[in-house]
Amino acid sequence: MILSDNGTNLVGAVTELRKMIHGWDKKVLYDYCADEGIEWKFTTPGAPHQNGCAEALVKSCKRALETAIGDQILSPFELYTCILEVANLVNQGPIGRVPNDPDDGSYLCPNNMLLGRATPRVPQGPFEETRNPRKRVEFVQKIVNSSWKQWSRDVFPLLLPRKKWNVVKRNVKVNDFVIVSDNNVVRGKWIVGRIIDVYPGQDGKVRNVKVRTPSGDYSRPITKIVVIQPAEGYDE
Repeated sequence: MILSDNGTNLVGAVTELRKMIHGWDKKVLYDYCADEGIEWKFTTPGAPHQNGCAEALVKSCKRALETAIGDQILSPFELYTCILEVANLVNQGPIGRVPNDPDDGSYLCPNNMLLGRATPRVPQGPFEETRNPRKRVEFVQKIVNSSWKQWSRDVFPLLLPRKKWNVVKRNVKVNDFVIVSDNNVVRGKWIVGRIIDVYPGQDGKVRNVKVRTPSGDYSRPITKIVVIQPAEGYDE
């Protein structure tokens, strides 16, 4: 199901899509969407809380960018550059696994759907640390770096289950596809891997795992990983 707000661009897209499918066999189209379980819904106008997950993500990006900019004054194009780069970084985050070798480090992200492909990785420097206001390229990149660090630090814990031991949760399993948290990772890079071993405690709950990534095998606590595709798939 595609759930979206009532933004004019999204509502306008409905009109454009209707023009595109004009003359198609509607029964065939409806049957296909029904078979695939495809449904598109708009939230109620003036009720952004109904799309809470997306709104919370937007809020986290705004907060990180606001903190990174601080009291600095940006020109319109500098702010535009910051917003575009931050949006690209967020949309590059893993949301699923590419159906190929699970250990090659590739993954699906929103950019795959927005652009039809993952965004090519643009070199991120190195940029000089400078206080010279004339070197605005380095200045803007420093803001984006700061925004990325704060956003990735604040958002990753929110991906984890909040009531860890108060309710029964699914244990992490071998072959789960996961994101691995790393405070030293390069901006815009996400480390993905596959669980190859789990270490349950005496109560049967898994708290530590071994993850296979493209750069090697690492032992990590479950607080440093997020499952984005379970071993059994999403149907079970």
